[in-house]
Amino acid sequence: LGSRVLSAIRDAKLTPPNIFPTEEGGLSFEWATGEYVLSVELESPSTIIVYSLMPDDTSGSEVVIATVDDLHEKLQTWKGVLCA
Repeated sequence: LGSRVLSAIRDAKLTPPNIFPTEEGGLSFEWATGEYVLSVELESPSTIIVYSLMPDDTSGSEVVIATVDDLHEKLQTWKGVLCA
């Protein structure tokens, strides 16, 4: 799943993320600046969770994504912030 997520990020032509292991044994793909925090976390072989905290947000958002195809759609909404 990790390689498929990385391919989706590459296909969306986004800035490469920082990649970290999670405490649960998954992977976290993260982008962060002083203005925003965006991440895609793989918590299990079939669970993709997307987090975002944008400048106008006070609490951020968390969305469970069902498939890598659905993730690709979500990544497209981040293009304005994460263009390579």
